Amino acid sequence: KSNHHPPESSGSKPDESSFATRPICWEYFKYAYSCALLLLSTILVSAILWTGQTNTSLPGGAAFGIVIVLLAWLAILEGGQGALVGLQPVDPQRFQTTHPRAFQIARLIYTKRQNNNNNLERFLLGRQFLVVGVVFVINLVASASDDASLLSSTMPSWWEKLERLLMQSGLALMLTTVMLVQLTAQINAADCCLDVINNVAMLVTTYASLGMEAVGLLHCVYWVKILLKGNEEDDLLLSEEDTGNEVEKQQPGPLWKRILFWIQVVASTALLGFSLAATLTALIQEKTATSLPPAVAILILVLLLCLVGILEGLQIALFAVVKLPSETREGHKMAATNCSLAFRNFGALLIGRQILVTLCMFIIARITSIQVEDDEDDDSSGGGNIFGVSNATQEFFNTGLLGAMITTILASLVWRIVASSFPLAFLSNPVVFVLLHVCLALEQSGICSASWLLARLCQKVAGLQSDDVYLGAASSASSKPSHDENANDPTTVTMVSTTMKKSAATLEDVESLTFESDVVEARAAFPLG
Repeated sequence: KSNHHPPESSGSKPDESSFATRPICWEYFKYAYSCALLLLSTILVSAILWTGQTNTSLPGGAAFGIVIVLLAWLAILEGGQGALVGLQPVDPQRFQTTHPRAFQIARLIYTKRQNNNNNLERFLLGRQFLVVGVVFVINLVASASDDASLLSSTMPSWWEKLERLLMQSGLALMLTTVMLVQLTAQINAADCCLDVINNVAMLVTTYASLGMEAVGLLHCVYWVKILLKGNEEDDLLLSEEDTGNEVEKQQPGPLWKRILFWIQVVASTALLGFSLAATLTALIQEKTATSLPPAVAILILVLLLCLVGILEGLQIALFAVVKLPSETREGHKMAATNCSLAFRNFGALLIGRQILVTLCMFIIARITSIQVEDDEDDDSSGGGNIFGVSNATQEFFNTGLLGAMITTILASLVWRIVASSFPLAFLSNPVVFVLLHVCLALEQSGICSASWLLARLCQKVAGLQSDDVYLGAASSASSKPSHDENANDPTTVTMVSTTMKKSAATLEDVESLTFESDVVEARAAFPLG
């Protein structure tokens, strides 16, 4: 939808060229050049993959197939998150017959069980690692080699420069991933939650996300939660029983569960430390995918991790501040300014933020991707390998999963926890003000406007229908239920999570408050001027 709206008439006829013609022409132009850019980027990426001009030793056809599968999975991960969060207030029984797979997933995620009442948060934790891992592997498989070239010998010199700009920088791969997959899936999931998750692939993805969290690779983030919130360990391990509107805490979980939890926390912390050590060693020894000097590469890596972290924590901090008492917000002018700017351009902010986050992710992937060739003289170990590990272990390092773990924890999960604990301090940072304007400028540029057309096309081709068709118009009502018992009432149900009645945001609140009623409330809390 266009963010340009002509002002209301004040008695005189508005200038059509100023208020209507120019914005409409600009919107059409954005769609046109965005579609052209997406088409060109997709063709270049496909051609590079098919001809085998990438940094991997995989055959062209195999690399092409792997990237197609990964992009499809990334679409499921992106769309599934928005759909599952959006369906929280809806009673799964209402779509049990029409969407059996969606019903199965909803029961798995939403049903409160003893000692297991945080499945949505666990899903989001595991999903975040899968998303970052998929992006890193796509970058590993589809990045163009240094000598990659398509038709350069028969085309003008400007074509060679354009090729290098789009392929060698990774811009074509980034644009293809963002427009063709991420934004398109998110747009469809915003209105067609049920149809998006009503498939076996989403069910498998849900189990994979929960399994990834259960393994404990990301458990070191609970150090931060415990340090900032004091009793987080008890919140994680207490048995809880659903008693209608109240959740009464019972006896602490069994001893074996506490022991297992801390074993996972310590193991995850050790693994994160090892990942950092291996990646920094590779950077210092210039054994990564980047050609930057070690000091410059490390500096850029730290800056990008902080940049992505701020963008990841931004949404949580924005809505956490809205829920704070007005007297608490007083005296924080920078935070109020940032909130006012964000909520009056919230749709544009989300799109610009997604573009910027994905761009940074691909750059981080290039910097942290370890590239060490096997030692041909020794099948078991090589002197050139990181820490002198075996060739098989070095091959695992070369997958980029160490960098994915670093990025997931240090550039995403930790910052989300900090943002929810100190939202005012987070938003009072002048860097947030600058990033808000950068995100809005990216969206206004129209570089990813093609995603809206692709989303409409996917809805037509796949037969995706709005949730209102299955749940009734009440499902998108703008009024929010005042009590949890109204969450399943057909006359009051909304696609907005009721969990944000708490003063501090939790991970599952990240996307649940991107709906109109919450933004309206936020705008009222932070008026312009």
